[in-house]
Amino acid sequence: MDIEVSDLTGRLVYSRHIGQTSGGQYELDLANQAEGMYLVRLKVEDQTRTQRLILMH
Repeated sequence: MDIEVSDLTGRLVYSRHIGQTSGGQYELDLANQAEGMYLVRLKVEDQTRTQRLILMH
């Protein structure tokens, strides 16, 4: 599984490859990012899902 987080200008601010997963939760360390809206893209095999994320500290 690949996780990518980008800001609304398209700049990639976080990227991580995680091996085989069996569900569950994953925490992203975005403490050094400014508050605001981001796009989180999850890629698993041949499927991609994008969700909006509102970051507030």
